[in-house]
Amino acid sequence: MADIRLHESWRTPLAGVAFATLFVSARASAQGATGTVAGLVTAAIVLAAHSAEADDARSAQRAAVAAWAFAGFAVLAEGRPILLVGCWMHARRYFVKALEAKDVRAAEPLQLIGKIYEVERASKEAGDSHQQRYERRQRDMVPLLDELERWKDENAGVVPPNEPLGRAWTYLRNHWDILAVVVQDGALELDNGEVERVIRGPALGRRNWLFAGSDEGAERAATILTVLETAKRAGVDIREYLRDVLWKVAGGWKQARLDELLPHVWAAARRESAAATDDVELGTSVG
Repeated sequence: MADIRLHESWRTPLAGVAFATLFVSARASAQGATGTVAGLVTAAIVLAAHSAEADDARSAQRAAVAAWAFAGFAVLAEGRPILLVGCWMHARRYFVKALEAKDVRAAEPLQLIGKIYEVERASKEAGDSHQQRYERRQRDMVPLLDELERWKDENAGVVPPNEPLGRAWTYLRNHWDILAVVVQDGALELDNGEVERVIRGPALGRRNWLFAGSDEGAERAATILTVLETAKRAGVDIREYLRDVLWKVAGGWKQARLDELLPHVWAAARRESAAATDDVELGTSVG
């Protein structure tokens, strides 16, 4: 398999964030509408900006965005230390639909994708570190991707694009680079299943607040969702976090210290404070 050319920014350090769930705002317009309204995007992005504490150097200075068929992600990544990572779950769905449409030619790519997931399952069951998962993928997954890429190339122009298998082939071709990039780093996930779990809440509520009313409103909503979901990821009490952060911001918290209010930083400070309090109480009781 040809080596994936990583964007130069993929090697640019991005410090200060361990993990974040990022929501973005998007514009949408309906045909015949007199104007364009800003809609709150119904997709979240899991942004894994691995810090210096990552378990291997390969993932210590990178950020990855789990992406699917949305062109806006390319704009998001442009000029930033972000690598787009494709979703094998979405790619597989197209071939499943083709097989359900009685096109047996979809069986071969489906079998190969199934084996790719078997490699991933074995890695998780073994408790692989990022480095170990990278080595396993290089050894066991690269040959499977070679076979799938060969199938893709051999079937170019064979199936009409409007048929289910043709749509599956087109998706695979258009997203091949960001799908195959997973073998370059053990920190990258095979699909964006986690993203789909994250957006269940917004997806359930979007009928009630589909439109934000303005670009600024959509951006503010995306920012709020980003903060809340990232706080969830950090394992903090959302109510306590918001109470403390809003109180500090309203009280004139310095802009230069805003990083201290990021969910993972805030949570770490709370743990340190609690540990220090326990030590003091222990010393008092012993004394």
